[in-house]
Amino acid sequence: MAERQDRTRAEIVTAARDLLARSPLAGFTLDEVASAVGVTKPALYHYFPNREALMRAAVAEGYLEQARAMLEALEKADDGPAVLSAMTTAFVEHYRARPELFRLDFAWAQIFSDYQSAKELILPIFNELTGRVAEKLRRGADVSPVRARQLSVIAWTNAVGLMSALSVTAAGRTGLAHPTEALLELINQGLEASARGDRRS
Repeated sequence: MAERQDRTRAEIVTAARDLLARSPLAGFTLDEVASAVGVTKPALYHYFPNREALMRAAVAEGYLEQARAMLEALEKADDGPAVLSAMTTAFVEHYRARPELFRLDFAWAQIFSDYQSAKELILPIFNELTGRVAEKLRRGADVSPVRARQLSVIAWTNAVGLMSALSVTAAGRTGLAHPTEALLELINQGLEASARGDRRS
C-alpha cells in the first residue's frame, strides 16, 4: 500500500514538473495534473493540500534530480582539479536536453519570492555539493580549504551561467555562436588551471 502511494505521489510530481515546464505557471491547475496522471482531482489532495504545495514539491524534485546527477559524477571523478570539470559538465548535461526544466527550477524562488523553500531546499543542496567538491579537490590538489570552497562555488555558478545562456537561446529558437562543448571545455580548463596554480598560504 505504502509503495503504491509513493509511486502515485512520484507520478503526480513528475506530471506537475512536465506541465509547469511547458506552460505558464499562472495557468497551472490541479485539473491538468489529475488528468495527466489519470486520477481524480480529490485524490490529489490526499498527497498535496493545495496547488502551491504541489508546485513546491515539483521544484524540490528538480533540485534533488540535479543533485543526484552531480553527486554521481563527483563519485566517478578523480580527486583533484578534475572534480571541478565533473561538476560543471554533469550540471549542464543534466539540463541541456530540457532547458525548460532549468528555467522552472531556477526561476521558482525569484518568481514566487519563495525564500523559505530556497532556504530549506536550495541552500542545503548547494552547500552539500560544494562541500563534497571542495573535499575531493583538496585530496588531489594543494589548495587551501577556503580556496577549494571558492573554486567549488565558481564551478557551480559557471555551470548555471552557461545553462542560462543555453536556456535563453533555446527559448528564442536560436543558438549560441559557439558549440556548447567548446564553451564547457574552456570553462573547465580555466577552473582546473586555477586549482593547479593555487598554493597554500
